[in-house]
Amino acid sequence: MLALEPIQQRFQRLQIFSVTVAIRGAVFLLLPVFPNLGVFGLLMLVFGLVNSFPMPLIDSILSLRSTDEEQGESMGINAAYLSCANALGPAISGILVGVSYSFPFCITGAMTLAIAAYAAGLMQTKRAC
Repeated sequence: MLALEPIQQRFQRLQIFSVTVAIRGAVFLLLPVFPNLGVFGLLMLVFGLVNSFPMPLIDSILSLRSTDEEQGESMGINAAYLSCANALGPAISGILVGVSYSFPFCITGAMTLAIAAYAAGLMQTKRAC
């Protein structure tokens, strides 16, 4: 990813990850608050810009935080979790829409912000990337 290289020269990977994931979480929380097409388009533009960063960063962080012997296992486990999320996420969101249109966005936003906070907390560890 071309945009990631210059940013990585200035910031740590976990910093970039936690900020982009926090922005994603904020977008999810803002979507039901501004239900008009103009704001939706702006929020989707922001989402599209920040959404391209987390997956390459996750792979990079996993690779750097794993020993040579553990890398294949950690990447495989990550792929398995991603597959489960891609399979179960839409079904769960469909159920949550039954409660309220905004409920899936609120839940997703809160969970995404929790992940961003967790990632920010990882920067305090010795092996920050």
